[in-house]
Amino acid sequence: MSKFAISLSNPSNYHALDHWQVIELEKWQDVLLHAISYDVSVAHFSLDYSTKHQRSGENVLALHPFLFYDVDNDKDSKKQPLSIKGARDLLKHYGIAFGIVPSRNYKKLKENDSRPDVERFRIIIPLESPPPIELIKDKELFRKFQEIFAQKLGLIAYVDDAPLRDMARYYARHTTPPLIDSIVVQGRLTRVDKIFQMATQELIQERQEQEARRAEHKPFIPPKSSQTTSSSHGHIVIADKDRINAIHIADLINTLEGIVREYKEGTYRMIKTATAKYSITDDNIAYDFKSGKKYGVYAYLAEKFDTPVWNNIARKLGKLMGCEFLVPDPAFGVVLRNAMARAHSRQEVERTLKAHYGVVFVRFEYNYIRVADQCLDYPSAEDRKHYLALPPIT
Repeated sequence: MSKFAISLSNPSNYHALDHWQVIELEKWQDVLLHAISYDVSVAHFSLDYSTKHQRSGENVLALHPFLFYDVDNDKDSKKQPLSIKGARDLLKHYGIAFGIVPSRNYKKLKENDSRPDVERFRIIIPLESPPPIELIKDKELFRKFQEIFAQKLGLIAYVDDAPLRDMARYYARHTTPPLIDSIVVQGRLTRVDKIFQMATQELIQERQEQEARRAEHKPFIPPKSSQTTSSSHGHIVIADKDRINAIHIADLINTLEGIVREYKEGTYRMIKTATAKYSITDDNIAYDFKSGKKYGVYAYLAEKFDTPVWNNIARKLGKLMGCEFLVPDPAFGVVLRNAMARAHSRQEVERTLKAHYGVVFVRFEYNYIRVADQCLDYPSAEDRKHYLALPPIT
């Protein structure tokens, strides 16, 4: 059985919605001829489906070992122009196998684009193995995988973004003979494993950060009455994210793992620990060559401390480094003013703050306010006057 396969729609039908079948190819470059003669797709569509048409993201069973990229060079596109020669020169730099086929609108006038001789074409990259099945199960992971691949190949600025998001994308056959011959460039087959690992790690990091933001930024809703207590507490101290993110990731690696060796490899700063080998970039990112993972400061600390919550990270980091990474809640002034606006006495203000921050101790002194173990300044002189003007007891 051949290691190369592609899906084609035969006989031809409107938007290639049906009649999809998988064919096996003896050589990867055979796909170029089929991409001219048939509607093709890198998706393997199920023959047994309940949707209206066969070509649907819900019916994708697997992905074939090819990447297709559209270069449209549209006049109103935000993408940069790229010629066939430019694409060939760009990809030859990587030493990989690839093919270029003209699209059916190669140098043809469009209704909305009267420019002559516009090169419109497709780039086809054969892969060492089919993309992992996990991409089909997670649409976000599929998109992330496609975007990172296009970035690593240097194509992201030129190619159409729509196919990078569409798992069931198809590429239309030529209805007239192509104006130029397809181009075949031999080289090594492109690996998918490292890009898949990077996509997985980046998506995990993004989801962890989203979860942390949701946990750390719950809105303050004042109690409806002085007797009502809040079931969702705010934080009187929060992580100083700017200060934490400003720490050089190489220093964190040294603190948490210990550096065995540090050296230059070309333009890269390399760090070896007992269990990992990192490349450190100028934008404070560490790429672990052994695991294929990519770390910013947050992702690295979240993994090492086994928590996605910023406050927990700040506490553990402060204990480890012997300094403070928690700062008073910058929204304290708003919380205090909301409490005073609804209160009829000083005691009601104290009860509201206790309920909001989930603490048992709040005391207002003349020059500061003590909330649990934190001594906070009055946000302004007007806030102090407002509080002192309230009656002690109602």
